[in-house]
Parts: sequence; structure tokens; C-alpha cells
Amino acid sequence: MKKYFIAIVDDDRDDREIFEAAFSSNYDNIYFESFTNGPEFLSFINETADFPNVIVLDLSMPLMGGMEVLKTLKGNPKTAKIPVVILSGSKNHPDQQMANDLGAVYYFQKPVEIIEYSTIADKIIEKMNKDLMI
Repeated sequence: MKKYFIAIVDDDRDDREIFEAAFSSNYDNIYFESFTNGPEFLSFINETADFPNVIVLDLSMPLMGGMEVLKTLKGNPKTAKIPVVILSGSKNHPDQQMANDLGAVYYFQKPVEIIEYSTIADKIIEKMNKDLMI
């Protein structure tokens, strides 16, 4: 069975761990790389030949915000087609609109309940299955 790679870019360790657990509890063909900030992730992207199948990106991070990371990814022909899912605490409609305009495939508000992470994970997997024909 092929393994699929999800990159999680979020400065909040708890959010990264909960999200990974939500995927891992239901899907055994996924592996993760976690990154704590935009520059760290973009450095990885520039050095790797193994691009993620999906990127889960927080908007509010130190050093470089998620919108800037998203712009950089979508402006690079090597990474422009990688689906990017925004997982943010922002309820700001202009943030959602900007992320969509920049090419994010989904925008989710960070859940209050841990179980909601599993629902988001299922929606991302559904999108991956449709787009990648897993």
C-alpha cells in the first residue's frame, strides 16, 4: 500500500500532535512531517525531492505567517499544485477569502473539540482520494 505524505506547518505543538493523532487513528497509509514555522518548512521544500501530497498550514505563526507561505508555495511551479489546507484560529472572513484566492483548497477554523479534528482529517482524506485517486 502506498504511503501518502502530509506536511503540517503550525507553531502550536498541541495542534500538530492532535491533528496527527486524528489522521493516524483512522488511516494507516499516511506519514507526517511537522514544521514549527514557515521558513523551516520552505527550507525543507527547497531541499527535498519528496513533496507532500497535502500541506496543512496555520496562518498565525512567528517569523512568517501562513499567507506568505501560501503565496510562496503557489508562486513556485514545483509546489503550486500541492493542495494546501488552512487550519487557523482566525474567524476573519477576509483571511478566508484571501486564502481561497491564493489557492487554498480548504479553510477550517481550529476546532474547539478534539473530535472535530477527526472530521477535518476525514474531509482532507476525501479530497485527497478524489484528487489523487488513492
